[in-house]
Amino acid sequence: MSMLGMVGNLTVILVLFQRHHACRSTDALIGALAVADFFTSVFMVPLPRPLKVPGTWLGDVYCKVVYTSLLMWVSVCASVFILTLISIERYIAIAHPLHFKRLVTRQRVAKAVAMSWLVAFLVNLFLLFVAGAKGDRCTEVFQSRIAQIITGCVLFLVQFLIPAVIMLVAQILTALMLHRQSRRRIGEDSKCDNSNPSAKYLVARKNVLKILFLVVGVYLISWTPTQTVYLLYNLRVVSASYLYGPFSLL
Repeated sequence: MSMLGMVGNLTVILVLFQRHHACRSTDALIGALAVADFFTSVFMVPLPRPLKVPGTWLGDVYCKVVYTSLLMWVSVCASVFILTLISIERYIAIAHPLHFKRLVTRQRVAKAVAMSWLVAFLVNLFLLFVAGAKGDRCTEVFQSRIAQIITGCVLFLVQFLIPAVIMLVAQILTALMLHRQSRRRIGEDSKCDNSNPSAKYLVARKNVLKILFLVVGVYLISWTPTQTVYLLYNLRVVSASYLYGPFSLL
């Protein structure tokens, strides 16, 4: 799966790079999403884990970065934020087409993507403080139970729940807006001429929306179990044996 993700996303990146001169905000965001997913696929490649970790600074770095999959989680988080940006961008394009170019510029898109990566790193920065080498193995120890509960809730909200709600709301509002535009431009006659430019225009936008719905649906299906169980782990409902076990690495 990692190799498939790397090849697929690299193909998207190369295609968009070849047309960067005519790059729109949507293309820029899709390219940024492909980059984030590419790095996620790279960091998901399973690495052999040593039976014993040396009690040195090198072993400590291994536990904080490699064992915790820090870079992978940063990429995953950035991917979620960029996917959220795409949903918002599509809503603005359909709900406010006259103001779209003024509201969504290349500079603002670049800043939003950079901010997504920065926040993704900051959200997962706690791993550098709670993980480390203890004895001859890697451990993850919070200062207190309250700190672990707060961390788990913040992660669940920022990395999953808030982006999911924003994406769903944006998709629903976009679908409603498209429906209104369809009734206004073409009328309620389902047998309208498909050669009508307005009909083609709305069909193209509906196809884009269907793709976004599919992507958001796959995101929810893929990450809901993992994020929920990790929240339960931080709430001390799930045993600590879950952490970095087979289920958490799916």
